[in-house]
Amino acid sequence: MLTNGLPYLYKRAELAKRATFSYAAKKGKEGMKMDLQPLRPQEKKRAREFLTYNDIERARIVYGYLFEGQSTRRLDRTVLGLDPAVSRGYQSHNVLRYLGIAGVHKQACRGVSLDTVIDRLNGWGPDWMHVAYYLDVYRYAVQTSGQLFEGNVVDERMTEKRAVQIARIGQSHFRRALLQRDERCLLCEMEQRELLVASHMKPWRDANDWERLDIANGLLLCAGHDRAFDIGLITFEPSGQIVYSDALHDTTARLLHLHPRLHIPLTSDQRPYVEWHNEHVFQTY
Repeated sequence: MLTNGLPYLYKRAELAKRATFSYAAKKGKEGMKMDLQPLRPQEKKRAREFLTYNDIERARIVYGYLFEGQSTRRLDRTVLGLDPAVSRGYQSHNVLRYLGIAGVHKQACRGVSLDTVIDRLNGWGPDWMHVAYYLDVYRYAVQTSGQLFEGNVVDERMTEKRAVQIARIGQSHFRRALLQRDERCLLCEMEQRELLVASHMKPWRDANDWERLDIANGLLLCAGHDRAFDIGLITFEPSGQIVYSDALHDTTARLLHLHPRLHIPLTSDQRPYVEWHNEHVFQTY
């Protein structure tokens, strides 16, 4: 059983140190090199602009800036349909800054395959995972519907299908990041990946677009512990100490190998999410 947070915190620190990505690859006789400087996300300052637009629009902005080197004024016009003389590029600028993408990243991915960039960034910790997610959304959009990039009206059923697929892309990136961070169930140390679930403290349906992918909102749990947490039979104090609901049967607790001494490591950015779970999901009766 986990009794302290040191392994988890060391793993998190190790991922955070991977701040600069230099990757050289060869395609035929042409060499490709990409350098990415550290991200500096500004979620609190740029949230309004970021949350104004949808995943497809954000994906097009990220791709246009990293791969094509488009200016933010041009992105405001071509992606968001704004008059650059009025917007002056601030909308796209703030979407990028929210993710931590700055001038040093402009066209840094030019000449490198999209698949390569997505694959590499997924191993660079939670901030880069957000960037990889939007590039993956862009890839999916290009592969499935040219209409997305022409502003045409699409069939409503197709739109719903696309939204479901984009959600699956997000959940896949979220799970991959949690597996990198935690590697095993936080309560029983189960390592069988097929039996591990990326559990949201603030559920997908209640979270905004950033919170859904924020791994601070996630706990890696085995299927049984995930179900108990998901329906509110257990929760955690901000300190990480486990708390039982009165609705949890003693027999169930024994079968799940739960005991009052269990606690998990929680960092300061995870505590608002676990407090939300305590208030809105945990069964207090």
